[in-house]
Order: sequence, then structure tokens, then C-alpha cells
Amino acid sequence: MVNGVRENPLGPTVRLPAGAWHEFGIECKGNQIDLRLDGKALIPTLNDGSFSHGKIGFWTKSDSVSYFADTKVVYKPREAPVEAMVRTLSKKYPRLLGLRVCVIGRDSKTIRVAASKDETEIGKPGGAAEEHVIRTEVIYCDRGRESVAVTMPLRDRNGEIMAAVRIVMKSFAGETEEAAIVRATPILKEIQGQAQSIEDLVLAE
Repeated sequence: MVNGVRENPLGPTVRLPAGAWHEFGIECKGNQIDLRLDGKALIPTLNDGSFSHGKIGFWTKSDSVSYFADTKVVYKPREAPVEAMVRTLSKKYPRLLGLRVCVIGRDSKTIRVAASKDETEIGKPGGAAEEHVIRTEVIYCDRGRESVAVTMPLRDRNGEIMAAVRIVMKSFAGETEEAAIVRATPILKEIQGQAQSIEDLVLAE
């Protein structure tokens, strides 16, 4: 179904014995779709990238009597590419107390958390530090009792700011702002190496 209109079914016509239960399975990996009936492939693997998301439903012809039971859906939630980056970096740098990436909304006004070491922050409005960096393009540092936070601009392949990265690290006695920025820069560069555009950060709508 696309926009409420039923498209022509795919695959061959299969006759099923009446009065018997059958198992129908659909497996989707990326844009690859496999269909099975009672454990056997119905058609060759489909490669269809038309839609990045959708819904699941059951449909039969009006003159048929059909029952559906024991439906099971196993899936991995979709996540923005930057979420995987943050998770990997959080494991790679053990002294990292916090890591958050805030992106500019489509309206060019709102700023929201696209990924964070604290996953409860994802989707929430960005902080004052991130907004300051995005608006001024200036690196911002602030220090806690045992930590230091460095917020830096993340630029796309054209040099335009598309996000701000806030990196919170354990600090050490006598650490200067310059030293904190030096420590944070490799983390920013790793994200920059994988994110050349806003599409590398967020899920397509």
C-alpha cells in the first residue's frame, strides 16, 4: 500500500490447501527482501530501496476466509549513523565522561541532540554551549571540579557548520584550555572523518 493505494502484488500465484496452517516469513536486511512459505523461498531476493520505513499489515481477498495467528516481529531499531559513532568512541576513549552531538534543525533555528553517550538526551533540545558554538563558530570550554568540557563546531565537506560536538573528559591538575582542546580534537576528527554531510548524522525523514 502506498499513500492508501494498493499496488499490484509481487511474486507468483501460489495455491494453498484449505483447512491447513502455513508459515509465511519475510526477512528484510537493508534493501534486500526475502519471502518464504513453509520454510521455502517464494521468489528470488528482492532489492528494493524505494522506502526507508513503513508499516506491516495483513490483506486477503474479500471472497476468502483466512486466519492469522502467532505473528512475531523481530527487528533492530533504526538509528542515526552518528549514534553508532558516539557509541564506538565512548568505548575507545575510557576517560571520556560525556559525548554529545547536536545538529541544526531543518528550520535553521532549532538545535537538537542527534546522539549522546547518555542516550536519554537524544532528541532533546541542544544545550547553551552547543548553540553558542553553532551561532558564533567559536570553540567553547568550561571546567567542572574534576572534568573539562570542550564544545567544537563540526563542519560539512563544504566547510559549513552542521553540528556541534560537546566532549566531556576527566581533567588533571593544571590542565589549560589549550591542552583540553588538543585532547578533544582527535575525537572531533574521528567524527568528521565519517560525517561529511548532515545525511551522515541523522536519519532520512
